[in-house]
Amino acid sequence: MVARRFSRSIAAATSVFVMYFLVSMTGKALGMLLVPLRDDFGVDTWVVGTVFALVDSVSDLTGPIASFTGKKFGNRLGTIAGGCMVVAGFVVSSLASKFLYVALSISFFVALGISLTQVLTVVSLGQHFNNNNNRGFALALGIGKSAVSISLVCSPPLIKLFIDTYGWRATMLLQGSICAHYVVSGVLLGNPSQEGVPDGTRPDYERLPDDCPSCDSNEGKCVSTLRALGRKMGRALDWSPMTESDFWMITVILVMCKTNKNAWIIYFVPAALRKGFTLESAAVMVTVAGIGGLAGTFLASFVVYTEKLTTTAATVVATILAALPHIVNCWMVTDWLLMANAFVLLTGVGAVFTLVAVMLKEYLGQDRLAQAMGWSNFFAGLFRCLGGFIPGFVYDHTGSYDFGFAVIGILQLIVMVPLLLKSLRSCR
Repeated sequence: MVARRFSRSIAAATSVFVMYFLVSMTGKALGMLLVPLRDDFGVDTWVVGTVFALVDSVSDLTGPIASFTGKKFGNRLGTIAGGCMVVAGFVVSSLASKFLYVALSISFFVALGISLTQVLTVVSLGQHFNNNNNRGFALALGIGKSAVSISLVCSPPLIKLFIDTYGWRATMLLQGSICAHYVVSGVLLGNPSQEGVPDGTRPDYERLPDDCPSCDSNEGKCVSTLRALGRKMGRALDWSPMTESDFWMITVILVMCKTNKNAWIIYFVPAALRKGFTLESAAVMVTVAGIGGLAGTFLASFVVYTEKLTTTAATVVATILAALPHIVNCWMVTDWLLMANAFVLLTGVGAVFTLVAVMLKEYLGQDRLAQAMGWSNFFAGLFRCLGGFIPGFVYDHTGSYDFGFAVIGILQLIVMVPLLLKSLRSCR
């Protein structure tokens, strides 16, 4: 029994690793496709950047749908379905004759598919590492999230080869074929019946009374039906996490960190080209930054696992590391400075993403982790597209990306203040 449980835990961790690798590769591929798509379709930079940022926004906004899908059909089937949607989105985009068709297919199929896989694999991992101190969950999640940085190291040269050799349409097809591994990620998860799928008893169902007084009139029937529908929607979506102040404190950190990373993923390469660096140099910088993200992920997991710092204190430090590089980006004029700046930024971002999931589980519990992640991602999706809009809009009007980056970095520091105060109070 112990060996079987251990093997399932390893399979769940592997599934999370595959998922994060593909999510990161997808984001980087879209960022490197920005210039070819802009030139081919003749649209403004901010339009393409906003659409690519909208992919992440929609995937976040549909977080509650992902949590409901997991409860209804199981984490395994939900992840497999999400993988199929991502593949379909890239295939349709490669055949598009207008940028509008690219925007629709990417922002619907790819975004919803990523949402399903991202939420459900992490929830499944939490079920396999459900203990009181969350040390095992933090370590397993850190190992899984290390795939983000490994992907940033491996993906840029491969995507550049695809673009240079085959063009952007074939690159879309190749990216879609690689994303078919989302399906493998779902298959690695445990049997749906063992992942918390409701059994035949269906405890959420209500028995309807045979002699309901409201049934005597059509108006009574309508009111009764609406009330029953409202109760079912409330149980399905479960917005109870939003009544917790800790949920909002964590969510605002996640919102700005995702906006931060979105801006970097989409605009780092165009910004480096604008500063006079070659595409090859920019690809090397992205690779080095990916190593920084890997270091941040492992460092955050190690700090929590060994209890060197509390999760709250570690998140404060990581948030500062994620914000400052954007603020000082205007002074990064040499390749070494820009490379080091990107390394520090991804170190902080990688650490924050690892710690946020651990904090949600720590403060809200495993039972509400799916709902907390879904709603947290939902609110992140409302503002995440700013990462694609702000730098692109500033560039179109000023010819520089630096001010847009600085605004995002300052906002990242501002939303950290409540968490900093909580950390200081806990130290007293």
